[in-house]
Amino acid sequence: MLLSKVNIKSQTLIFILDVFKLLNQKRRYQLFFIISSLLIGGIFEIVSLAIFYPFLNLISGNQSAQNNKIFSLLIANNQISFNLILVFLITSLLISGCLKIFNVWLGCNFSAKIGNDISNQAYNKFLNIE
Repeated sequence: MLLSKVNIKSQTLIFILDVFKLLNQKRRYQLFFIISSLLIGGIFEIVSLAIFYPFLNLISGNQSAQNNKIFSLLIANNQISFNLILVFLITSLLISGCLKIFNVWLGCNFSAKIGNDISNQAYNKFLNIE
């Protein structure tokens, strides 16, 4: 059972490498850009989630929000600037949401271009057979 899972994973990796070899240099750079964009989007998603929980504690009046390391930077003389924290939360959520939409658009656009490139290569090879 374990051997078959390893075999399936190795076949998947071989298939991914074969598809990567079909990509031209421009598509490889685009793939690197998409992976970078996904990582940045993931970081912003983590930041927005990390801010949201202490913000809920702050709204509910829980004192644990004042002990949080993220909000300790925003505390001045034991007075929390609620509006500043709210703006920071909304900004991080907007950036995270925009990056999600952008990454979905990039992924769809990139996969369509790869499909187009592979179809063109297959069609050109078929025409050159004769």
